[in-house]
Amino acid sequence: MNQSKLKQYRYDIEMWKRALLNAQQENAILKTRLAEFSTTLQGKKYIDLLEYQQNSLISIDNIFSIFRNDIYHYNLSIEKEISIAEDQPELKLSQHQKMSNEIEVIEYTFNKSKFQFINFINEILTKKNEAN
Repeated sequence: MNQSKLKQYRYDIEMWKRALLNAQQENAILKTRLAEFSTTLQGKKYIDLLEYQQNSLISIDNIFSIFRNDIYHYNLSIEKEISIAEDQPELKLSQHQKMSNEIEVIEYTFNKSKFQFINFINEILTKKNEAN
């Protein structure tokens, strides 16, 4: 594999790791916020909504975990190729493009979930203020 392609692959892998780490940290903040928020709500109707949001955030964590594992294995395959000096750029290029598409979908999914969470919190606060 030529050095410029290898350098780009390594750069992309590090970029994916950073993006994933940032999203994981932000998801942890949302889960903390949900826990704080849940102590102020009472009633069955809120419990179901809170549970839905909690499950959504946990599902996102599972997606992060799976992709982190995919990144790890992809990185190993790149390093293995370097060590045995194989030259299969077409295979790696298609796999690289697949990984790039996956991180894009994950970021989109997370952002959608994050904005749904924010809307959920704002909607509950609005309803709570109207009731008072």
